[in-house]
Amino acid sequence: MEELCYCYVGGVRVDAAAMDVSSSGVFLRTSQSVLPGLEVALVLRNQLAAASRPIFLMGRVMRRQIRPVAGIGVRFERAATPDSPDVLAEFLRRTLRIEPWAIAQRPLEQGGVIQSVYQFELGEGPARAAAPQDSAEDSEDTLRDLPEVEDEPAVAEESGAAEEERAPGPLTQRMRALGAEARCDLDVAVQVGKESHGAKVSSLSAQHLFVTRVFPGVSPGSKVAVKFSLPVRKGRAQILCHCEMVAFGSEFQGPGSGSVFKIVRVSEGRHEGIFGRYVRWLHFNALRKA
Repeated sequence: MEELCYCYVGGVRVDAAAMDVSSSGVFLRTSQSVLPGLEVALVLRNQLAAASRPIFLMGRVMRRQIRPVAGIGVRFERAATPDSPDVLAEFLRRTLRIEPWAIAQRPLEQGGVIQSVYQFELGEGPARAAAPQDSAEDSEDTLRDLPEVEDEPAVAEESGAAEEERAPGPLTQRMRALGAEARCDLDVAVQVGKESHGAKVSSLSAQHLFVTRVFPGVSPGSKVAVKFSLPVRKGRAQILCHCEMVAFGSEFQGPGSGSVFKIVRVSEGRHEGIFGRYVRWLHFNALRKA
């Protein structure tokens, strides 16, 4: 039986349906090409509909197959949620039929969010979807000779993405509702009137950014432009965030002080949607390190 899900591979949304969910992993039916070794974040839609906060099943692609059902086998590594340990434990018992031996609480690399995290015992990964006959040309089921996955990959462009896929879905909306900003280290230029100032953004969300400096003549309500670039497959995407100064302050659980800006509008040129994908990748990267 299939179960609808939200699936992110390396922070990029992938259309997939969950099949054969087990205590160790899941087979995801998808026609998109996903290589073994990549990290996966999965949220079951039924869980999200029944709860106020998502439970992420984090894992790694162990194999890819073409027939009889195109898809990938994922081995679970962690389950993480901003909800309580009791909620996570009940989900693991009810959905995966396992008794969690220990659930830790850890601060996420985002302001004020505490994650409940369960670490799976790594065993055999999920089996392929049932097939009358396997052949070498139909499957790729080893991890040998794969390069290490980089911590900071380029932001992948989703060429040909449908317009509706660029709109924020329920999962993205729930993450935004947490009010959390993802940690980053981004060189930017802040345009104040006719002057441009070099600076760094140390935390970022779809609505706000934190710049680790203050600017002369800028006070709450002032309008500024924040310019930076993001790596894409072919060069770099130039991003312009039209912002409004909100306040001076300090980062949550951080020694830095600076300026908080509200993002009013984002200009992305021909790379439409790249800023939102970058923010989602930051969230994904923080979750996998939880």
